[in-house]
Amino acid sequence: MKKIIYIILMLIFISKNYLFAGDYSKSLLSFNVYWSYIDIIWGDLKTAEHNTYSESTYPYAYGSDNYGIFADINPFKKNLSDNSFFLFGLRVIYARNLYEQYIRLVDPVSGRKVWGGEYLKYQILGIGPVISYIYASSQKEIGCLSFLSTSIDLFALGGPIFSGKLNSRAAAADYDKNLQGPKTTFDGYKISGGIGGATHGSIFGTGINIGMNIYYSKNFITTKEVVYPNNGRKISFEERTWDFYIGFHI
Repeated sequence: MKKIIYIILMLIFISKNYLFAGDYSKSLLSFNVYWSYIDIIWGDLKTAEHNTYSESTYPYAYGSDNYGIFADINPFKKNLSDNSFFLFGLRVIYARNLYEQYIRLVDPVSGRKVWGGEYLKYQILGIGPVISYIYASSQKEIGCLSFLSTSIDLFALGGPIFSGKLNSRAAAADYDKNLQGPKTTFDGYKISGGIGGATHGSIFGTGINIGMNIYYSKNFITTKEVVYPNNGRKISFEERTWDFYIGFHI
């Protein structure tokens, strides 16, 4: 995470003479860092993992440490009026996703009720089209911040999944190491589509973006070893994601 922050600060320093003071209509590149909440909502992976537990101890998993960077390259612009326009371009993304799995089970000795561990983690690269509708409102100032425009973004992404690790029954293993399920590595690919919104302005003369995205993804992975005998090595799962980002445009 520190490396990402250092990269952003370096790019701002190098590009200072090229940053437009909040005028997103003149920007060619938007660079952002984000933090997200994700969860698995459907798919073979969720069903297969649940089937390794009894109904009284069904696990729940959620993304606990998820962050990434994305850049929008916007070479094409279509004016609708003096204060509204479309931008057409490409979005490129890198992300690191980590899921932790938990179960609720009372230990009669310690009284502990919640058990958990690292269940699933992977990295992704993605690229795809992005369309942004920009509305330039009257300037609003809050201290050193100036807000000049807002945007609504539609995007689609696709790309590889790599450096994946799957630890089946991670929560059960925290309760009793003898209950640990199989472990394996995997790779695959992800496709996503979503909508986002942002406000664009400036701080100390540097163009900034503050926004969020909501999107749906489907993941197709191939594990190195068979973890769930009824599914084989090829497994799919579907996610929903909310991310919050901050960045700059040049």
